[in-house]
Amino acid sequence: MQKCGNRHLKDLPTLGMMVKLTDLIRIFRYINIAIYVLVIALTLVLSIYALYIVLHNFSMIQSNLTDIAILNTLSALFLVILALELVEMFLTYIESSRIRVDLVIAIVLTAIAREAMIIFTNLPSLTLTEGALLISMIIALSVSYWLVLRAERL
Repeated sequence: MQKCGNRHLKDLPTLGMMVKLTDLIRIFRYINIAIYVLVIALTLVLSIYALYIVLHNFSMIQSNLTDIAILNTLSALFLVILALELVEMFLTYIESSRIRVDLVIAIVLTAIAREAMIIFTNLPSLTLTEGALLISMIIALSVSYWLVLRAERL
């Protein structure tokens, strides 16, 4: 009996097994794409709802013009931007089967900016530690975003 490395030739997968394996991989890829399409659809629905919140808050600002109302409206607008960036990230992944790190970091930076706005509206409850943590996260993500963009240009 012939040996191939540490295995006997009879232990190697047959052509029929490999065809079944490629069919199974293809089925999993279709399931993966279907799940991404579902996630994109749900994200779009949520972004439409967030846009409704923005428009509703905007109509309320006209009668009650305060800095808190403006920050709440901007926070809801950032939610719409986040949803659209997520859809863009999912579409890019489906098209190229690659995750764009710069896009992921941009989404996280947008989410942190939104969180900073929410925290700013409750400024008296913000501790020094929370503020320092928020600032350090923004700086670290900004530097990593810059490094990723710089590496892509090389």
